[in-house]
Amino acid sequence: MKINYIYKIKYEPRTDYEFKAHNKLVNTTTYEAIIDKQIPLVIESLNKNKGSRQGVIVVNNGISHNSCLINLQYQVYSSTLYVSANFRSQSQVYGRPSDTILICHVTNQIIDKLKYEIKDVDINVCVANYHHCDPEDFV
Repeated sequence: MKINYIYKIKYEPRTDYEFKAHNKLVNTTTYEAIIDKQIPLVIESLNKNKGSRQGVIVVNNGISHNSCLINLQYQVYSSTLYVSANFRSQSQVYGRPSDTILICHVTNQIIDKLKYEIKDVDINVCVANYHHCDPEDFV
């Protein structure tokens, strides 16, 4: 287990969000229902003001949803899209691969709708509790 673990993700454009664990498709409807309706707000904020700090998608508000992903923040500076992802918890075995796909997928949707060119994407992830789960725990 690691506390306050920070790492970078290499951006790879994704047009879908699909992740399999033990050959079973992981259910993403909870994230999709919360995240998808906030994506247009981020796009609108960044298109209105390239320097906006208000391009935030809140997933875990601590009241109605207790997901591992707390929020995603999108900021643009010098043609680079900076993405900050904050997690309360993340599993090295299942969470990290699935979350990487999710973050790249959402980022791709945002880039596609911006009215200016993005030349680079910098994704940083901060995890409060990063842990290893034994695959046998999920069989």
